[in-house]
Amino acid sequence: MPIRRGSVNLARFRMEGAIPKDVKRWLQKGLGKAAFEPIDPKSDDERSAGFVELELTDRTEFSAGALFHGLHALFAWRVDRLKVPTNTLRAWLQQWSQAF
Repeated sequence: MPIRRGSVNLARFRMEGAIPKDVKRWLQKGLGKAAFEPIDPKSDDERSAGFVELELTDRTEFSAGALFHGLHALFAWRVDRLKVPTNTLRAWLQQWSQAF
């Protein structure tokens, strides 16, 4: 997904201490708890955020094959917002005001 505007923050994390026996399963489970869920247009939520696979940003679940590349796990934080364009809102308000 290309970056169209705004800012981008990148971070690298290193794990120290006791490493779980099955790191892939442990990381998949942890990322799955905060996985991205699409916005339901019928709900009152205007924003949704969560983890996604770096290459498959439209998926809401993690697969070991696409998440891990060697010793590296590639994932991203995705944020979506529903926003009515200003021009559309202005046109609706103008139609409404003319009707009354």
